[in-house]
This record gives sequence, C-alpha cells and structure tokens, in this order.
Amino acid sequence: MELSTLEEDYVLPNALCEGYKFEGWSEELPKTMPSRDLTLVAIRTLNVYDFTYVTHKKTVSVSYSYGDSIEIPSNPTRKGYTFVGWSDTIPAVMPSQDVKVNAVWQANLYNVTVISDGVVIMSLKVPYGESFELPNSVEKNGYVFTGWDEEVPSEMPAKNLTFSAKFKCKNKLVVYTNENILYVKGLPSGVEFVVVDILGRVVYRGTETEIPLMRAGTYIVKAKNQQQ
Repeated sequence: MELSTLEEDYVLPNALCEGYKFEGWSEELPKTMPSRDLTLVAIRTLNVYDFTYVTHKKTVSVSYSYGDSIEIPSNPTRKGYTFVGWSDTIPAVMPSQDVKVNAVWQANLYNVTVISDGVVIMSLKVPYGESFELPNSVEKNGYVFTGWDEEVPSEMPAKNLTFSAKFKCKNKLVVYTNENILYVKGLPSGVEFVVVDILGRVVYRGTETEIPLMRAGTYIVKAKNQQQ
C-alpha cells in the first residue's frame, strides 16, 4: 500500500483471517496520512468453536480454538445396539465453524427358538425392540396345546429366547388298583409316565399301563407333558 501525499485519505487492507477475530490495529489510526511512515500490525484472537457429539440420550459439547486437535470420543455403547460410526467424519483439527456429529446405531439380531416335544419347529432372527409372533397353536397327537412355557414379550429383548410348547392330554387320566396291580388308562399309546409313592420315591417309570405294586398304598402318576 503506497500513500505519498500528505493529508490524503487512505484505506487499510482487509485484516480478516479465517479462524481469527480481528480486534483492531496496533495503534490508533490518524484520519489522514501523517508526515512519517506508519507500521500497523493487525491484532487478532483465535476464535473458539464447539465440537458436539450425540450418542443416544447424551449430548456432549467441547470448546476448541481454531486449529486445535480434536479428541475423538470413545465408541459409545447402547443396550441392544451396535455402534457403527459417526454421522460425519470428525476432523483432526478444529475448523472455522462448529462441528456436530451423531452416533449411528444398528439394532442387534437375537434368536427366537420354538420347540415342540423336544423338536425345533421354528427359528427366527429378530432385531432388538421389534415385535414377533409365535404360532397360535401346535399339534401333538393325543394332546391339546395349552400355551408356551415362557411369557412372550411384546418386543424383542437384548437376549436370545427359547419357547417350548405345553400340552395336556385330551383324555382324562384314570388310575385305579386291583389286587396290587396299578392300572393307568387314558394316556396315548407309548407315553412315558412315572409312579411315585407317598414318600416321593419313584416306583415305576415306563409306558406299561398295568404295573405290579409291592404293597397297597397311595401313589401318584405323572405322565410326560401331562399337566396335573
């Protein structure tokens, strides 16, 4: 910038600089050019900007001066989800503007296994928090389906689930004795059951429907998958 004429008005150059705030000049400016050389130094201060990251229910803001190194947040955690990254690339140093990033999540998949009479009849992979349905009924010869051994949740929890079908015999179980023979009637053919005496001791386990007894007394018959 050249100013050669005394008393001549003058215009200073633009003192703005990216990432800095212009505070003024090193000395007060005269209205017109004096009869001496002038050396003016621009006074600037670093601007401060906010780096904000949002995880799930948590928002954190950290202030950095322009050009400062940004500390990358540690990977957040969230029940039922896997952290897959941030919504935008986090710069290595603070730029001349605020920066905000959001955590990106992916719902985990969990297994739902459905079992009937010891056999897996259905297997599902369900994302955390989503709903799923089990069969309304399961068939088994000689039995009536009565429900599941565990309560079915309205949405998938953060764990694997296994459900086993429950049944009751269609026919009424009839037990009677005659001359130290225990007769068991009403069970489908081949269904295993146990006979327990009044002290809780198992005196028979099997599928025969006529069981010799050692002595008279009170006995309890429990059939497999039979609701008592």
